[in-house]
Amino acid sequence: MTKFKCPDCGAAIKAPDDAAGKQGKCPGCGRSVTVPLQTTAANPKVFEANAFVLRDETGNKRAELNLSTEGEPMLAFFDSKGNCRIKLGLDEVGDSVHYLYGENQDVRAESVVRKNGRANMGLTTADTLYHTQLIFNNDGQPGVQIRSKKFAVVIVATDDTAIAGITNAEDKNTRVSINVMLDAPWLLLKDTNGKIRLGLTLSDGASPSVVLMDPNGKTRASLILSDNATPALGLCDQNGKPRVSLTLSDTGDARLAFLDGDGKPNALLSMANGASQMILVDEDGDAVKIP
Repeated sequence: MTKFKCPDCGAAIKAPDDAAGKQGKCPGCGRSVTVPLQTTAANPKVFEANAFVLRDETGNKRAELNLSTEGEPMLAFFDSKGNCRIKLGLDEVGDSVHYLYGENQDVRAESVVRKNGRANMGLTTADTLYHTQLIFNNDGQPGVQIRSKKFAVVIVATDDTAIAGITNAEDKNTRVSINVMLDAPWLLLKDTNGKIRLGLTLSDGASPSVVLMDPNGKTRASLILSDNATPALGLCDQNGKPRVSLTLSDTGDARLAFLDGDGKPNALLSMANGASQMILVDEDGDAVKIP
């Protein structure tokens, strides 16, 4: 026999043990009371079931603890309309999961901690057109992924590098990539096949340069501004070797050089102080000046 007092009027109430957890009326004031679970160290009671359900005074289910069809535990919380709003537990593969639902039963937020140590957290709009995800990989490195209907932005950080990529959702290729390293940042533009076609960087953190590449990844043109603010333009052949170089010194002197396959000059055209000069180099490496 279970003995307890009414929380409203203090009347002593007795109920059979099998009535624990059920509701009844207080004999003193007539209010609804719940028979408490009697669990003591001297007489412990263990309740076993496939599911436990908590209901409010109107009978609506507000919480449920059960086992899934795969035998994994899951705890769910419901609003006053009976809609599931929070669910947490273990999924069918044993990963720890946590879901937050909108009023239309759509998943608006989720977090997963996998058995292999990887973890991620996601946020989704009601129309599922926009999605934000925070990821930690196996090495503990954080990353952020932001997706819309047409584009996706991925940001990953390591100990010495931060990488941000913009992806076209249609072909799923990264079209823009920003790499921030300890020595120099890079901005890379890629074609529809994911090949780098343009690179922009600051070498040594101060000298800007632009590199143009063909579909095979070979450099075909480059523009560099040195530390002393002198520009240099280079053109390369299909193998990526420099063949033409145009430079301008800090004093305004211009120089145009034509190079062979080994990068050695075959012809030089220079202009300094208003005077021009051309130098041709023969197969033996001898220079011939042309006035």
